[in-house]
Amino acid sequence: MVLMIPHTIVGVAVATAVRRQPALALVLAFFSHFVLDAIPHWDPLIGDLKSKNFSGVGKEGRIIIATDFLVALDIGLFFVWRALNQAPLPDPVLATTIFCAALLANLPDGIMTPFVFLGRRWGWLEAYIRFHSLVQTKLPLPWGVLTQVVVAATGLLIALR
Repeated sequence: MVLMIPHTIVGVAVATAVRRQPALALVLAFFSHFVLDAIPHWDPLIGDLKSKNFSGVGKEGRIIIATDFLVALDIGLFFVWRALNQAPLPDPVLATTIFCAALLANLPDGIMTPFVFLGRRWGWLEAYIRFHSLVQTKLPLPWGVLTQVVVAATGLLIALR
């Protein structure tokens, strides 16, 4: 479920790199989520979600998720603003594509929100979580954060070019 920051940055990078084909950018941004999840990374919820005893996210987890969400949102909105304020002309199509790509890059985790925060144990949602957990590769701290920093830095380099 976390960290949204690398997913957002890669979604923005995809939208920027494939700017002439917005529909393709959106599809690629969505599937980039699963590619990033396959890269070993740190996520405090990996493994916990599959547990029958999972009862939701605690206070520390909520703080991590809220902070991550706000930073990811700021990053995404910065790139939307950048597209709308580029010279010589604003690019509203790119701005919209960036916004939607950032959203779609995070959607696979967002689908789990009712389970993680509200404890909803709908059959289809539990099946989805089992599927999503198959592609996750957990790496402990600090190495798991290092891989996310490398992914985010690479994405920023692409998005800022």
